[in-house]
Amino acid sequence: TMQSTAFNPSYFPKGDFFVGLPVLSGISLYANNRFSYDDVVVKNGDINEINLDKLVSSMGTANSFSLHGTISLAHIGFRTQSGLGVSLFANERIATDFIYPKEIAKFIFKGNGDMVGEKLNLGRVGASINYYREYGLGLAHEFGDRLKVGARLKYLKGFLNLSTPQNFQATLKTNNENYQFEADWKNFQFRTAGISQFRDDATNDEDLTSYFISNGNRGFALDLGFEYKLN
Repeated sequence: TMQSTAFNPSYFPKGDFFVGLPVLSGISLYANNRFSYDDVVVKNGDINEINLDKLVSSMGTANSFSLHGTISLAHIGFRTQSGLGVSLFANERIATDFIYPKEIAKFIFKGNGDMVGEKLNLGRVGASINYYREYGLGLAHEFGDRLKVGARLKYLKGFLNLSTPQNFQATLKTNNENYQFEADWKNFQFRTAGISQFRDDATNDEDLTSYFISNGNRGFALDLGFEYKLN
């Protein structure tokens, strides 16, 4: 299918021509996290129970959670007489990534009762959200029955970004007497770009429609892929 070209640029439909309609031609959602279902749910007789101790113990020193979504705006492709597959596409994309240490998960799921007098280091916490559009040209070719190669050159147009700085440092300590928190931090920021475009007082100065059509947030990306059959 034409959607498979998003996973490997060397994949191309067998047909000579195809057209993908907006939205109907593809909506994808990708989610990934450090733990699995078996790390959270355990079987106790005939009952499935949530085991938070097992969940926390299964995590590593640094953990991540990612949620990426893609909505197809257009997709058209054809195969030339030489066998070269050519495609043009446009997608709306949003990517959310969150990095957190094991101590944060322990605090959220189990509370601070076991952390009296201890300092919780939050320096490994980070977050990033990106909303952008990509316009692309894809090329794919088969060499015999064994080798497929492909590339996708993409022009990116950014609309929205939220992120934390890499030098963020913070500690959280539970007081020995009354379980109150003592917090200490520096370089704490939550950086944003594009948010001002959605304020009511900003729409009079800048046309929101033109912002989504053309703005100064530009970038490029390249996807490469191949497949080789050993036997």
